[in-house]
Amino acid sequence: MPQARITQVRDALAAFIDAAWDEAVVAEALPARATADEVIAKYRLDFSLDSSKPLTFEGRKVCVFVGTYQGIPADRGEGANDYTLTVWVLELYRDPAALPGAPQGAPPDEWLDERLYFAEWLWKRAGNPRTVELLGSLWPQEVGEVVALDPDRLAEQKLFISQFTITFREHAAP
Repeated sequence: MPQARITQVRDALAAFIDAAWDEAVVAEALPARATADEVIAKYRLDFSLDSSKPLTFEGRKVCVFVGTYQGIPADRGEGANDYTLTVWVLELYRDPAALPGAPQGAPPDEWLDERLYFAEWLWKRAGNPRTVELLGSLWPQEVGEVVALDPDRLAEQKLFISQFTITFREHAAP
C-alpha cells in the first residue's frame, strides 16, 4: 500500500529528531536520554491525555503528527508543496519525594527550565533550513504557533507540554 507523502515527511522528521537528540546528548548539549524517552510518529497516541484520568506514561515523548498540506505556485515553471506537521514535547512530572499514589507537588523551576531548554532546542534544530533537509528535497519553510508550555496542564496534571508547527516545502513540477 502506498504511503501518503505527508506521512513520509512525518516519519522523516521523526527520524531526524531521534538522530539529532542522540547527537546532542553525545555532544553534551543535552542530558542523557532516559530509557522511556522516545520520538513518536503515529496518527494517535497509545496513552490518554484526558484530564479526568490519571496520566500513566513514563519518560519524555516527542510526538510528530501530520497536519496540513497544500500546493502553491513557486514561479512560472514550478510549483511547491507545503507539508505542515505538529510537534509536541510531553513529560509528566514525578516528584521524587512523594510517596507512591500521593499527590505530586509543583515541579521545581530547574525541572521546567530543562524541559523548556529542550523544547527550544528542538524547534530551533528542526526548523533550521541551513541544516535540515528531509527526503532529499524538503526543507523547513516556517516554524509557527510555538507554545512554550501549557500552565493549566502543568498545574492540574503535572504535565509539561510544549508544541509547535513546522512547514516543510519542496519544489514540484507542474
